[in-house]
Amino acid sequence: MYLTFIRAKVYDPAGNNNGRLDPGETANITAFLKNIGGANFTNLSTTLSTTSPYVTVTDNSGYFGTIIVDSTKENYSDPYVVNVSPSAPMGHNEQFRVIATQGSFVDTFFFNLLVGSYHYLVWNPDPTLRQDRQFTIF
Repeated sequence: MYLTFIRAKVYDPAGNNNGRLDPGETANITAFLKNIGGANFTNLSTTLSTTSPYVTVTDNSGYFGTIIVDSTKENYSDPYVVNVSPSAPMGHNEQFRVIATQGSFVDTFFFNLLVGSYHYLVWNPDPTLRQDRQFTIF
């Protein structure tokens, strides 16, 4: 039995519905796991955690149930729920851990999600006025 983590997805319909974690928002997170082993998973459960002061996991369980060999499944029907602090800085890279278990099988996956978005400032240090960049104001 072997799993691989494909990706995570954010659902935030109670927030601004932009598909990412934003400060002050409650959101659902799902994981996409792929069975790359030689046997089916029939009762796969997962637990989500983070150690960040900016994100609180309020529902840490995600049930996957059956994942047949060479297929991918999302825990859409049992997502994790998180609250992002209003003081979370924009552009913060939040690390999460998912522990998958079934009987004696245990595997751990790490993934990151960005809080908000990065802010960019474009600066042009060239103070000279070029002839081809003159503007006429009417």
